[in-house]
Amino acid sequence: MNNAELREKLKTHIINAVSESMEMFFVDAEHMGEYLDYSEGIDWINMDALYAEILIFFPFSGELRLIMPRQLVVTMAENVYSMEEEPSEQILDDLIAETLNVIAGRLLASMLPPSERFKFGLPELGEDSFLETDAFSEAVDFDAEGIPLWVVACGEGFLEYV
Repeated sequence: MNNAELREKLKTHIINAVSESMEMFFVDAEHMGEYLDYSEGIDWINMDALYAEILIFFPFSGELRLIMPRQLVVTMAENVYSMEEEPSEQILDDLIAETLNVIAGRLLASMLPPSERFKFGLPELGEDSFLETDAFSEAVDFDAEGIPLWVVACGEGFLEYV
């Protein structure tokens, strides 16, 4: 397979993993279809977004990132916890971390043969550094209840194992 075909296959795995994972939180997430680069055209200064990333250690080195506007994470918390008041920062942090954890597990399980084991770290929260890297990355955009979210796979290993 050529590079473009590998990228498209990876994108399909990401789309399936995100769609299935978001169902757990009673949120429909659909791939936008038309690529919306999260580094362009979005007013990030005024958008209150949450970021999580998880390192993949085995069978390849890589990183998976999740970027979600705060309002989407609040909606997920309200869906899961039947909350009437605004969820705390701790609940929002835990929820985006767990969402990424589930997405990473589903993604790797779908990419690798059933007998292949994988290992990844704990999700970390913080600022997005995607724009500062020259490493391979594939960003996939989604519409979740009318709100955009992005999953970014970083590292050549994603193409080697897809």
